[in-house]
Amino acid sequence: MIAYSISMGDARYEEPALDRLRGAKRRFQAVSVREESAAELLQGEDGDEIPTVLDPTMLLVAKDYQVLGGRVPCRDPYLFVYATPSTALLSCARKMAQRLGMRLIVGYFYVASVDFNVPEQFHALSPENLVVAIRNASYVVTNSFHGTALSIVHGKRFLSFVESSGNCKGRIHCLLERLGILDRMIGPECPIMDALVRIEKGVPESVEEVLSKERQAAISYLTASIERAGV
Repeated sequence: MIAYSISMGDARYEEPALDRLRGAKRRFQAVSVREESAAELLQGEDGDEIPTVLDPTMLLVAKDYQVLGGRVPCRDPYLFVYATPSTALLSCARKMAQRLGMRLIVGYFYVASVDFNVPEQFHALSPENLVVAIRNASYVVTNSFHGTALSIVHGKRFLSFVESSGNCKGRIHCLLERLGILDRMIGPECPIMDALVRIEKGVPESVEEVLSKERQAAISYLTASIERAGV
C-alpha cells in the first residue's frame, strides 16, 4: 500500500497516539505527507525520510480542470469565499467586496447554518461546482487548504485566512511558504487596506515554475513508489 500526500492538519497529538500512527506507518510500502510538520511527527526513531509532496489537486494544471462542468454562481464580477463558517473571515471578505465594488458569493463544503447577512451562499458544494466557482471568480478568500490550492492552480487573486497564529504552521502555511507567497496568508488583525494590497498581487510566474518542478518530483516519487511496491 502507498499513502500519498497525507495530512495531519493542525491537530496536536499526544505520544500514545503518535506511537500508534508511527506503528501504522510500517504497514505501508511508501508514505509521503503534505506538510513538514506531519513529516516531523511521523519520523519516529527509524530515521526513514518522509518526503513532502504536492497535494493531488495540484498535480493538474488549470486546463486539466476545464473538462469539469459546473454551475457558474454569478455572471457579474464576484469575490468568492470558500470556507468553514467564520465570522471574522466573512467580515473581512464583506468589507473587501464592498471596497472592490463587486458581489460576495459564499460557498461551504458542508451544510452550514444559514448566515442571513450573506444573501448569496451555497452549501455542500460539489467538486465541479467548487472548481467552476473559483475559476470564474475575480477574487477568492478562503480558510480551506483546497480552496487555497485550487486558487493557486487557476492563478487567481486570493488570500488564505487563518483565525489565529496557532494555525500558522499547518498545511496552508507550508504550501504558501514553499511557493514563496506566504504574504497571501492573513488573520483577523490584518487591516482591510493591507488585505486589498496583498490580494491584488495574484499568483506570480515564479510560482508556476516552482509548481512545475514540484509536479515532476511528485510524479517521479509516485512512479518509483509504485514500482517498489509492485503495484
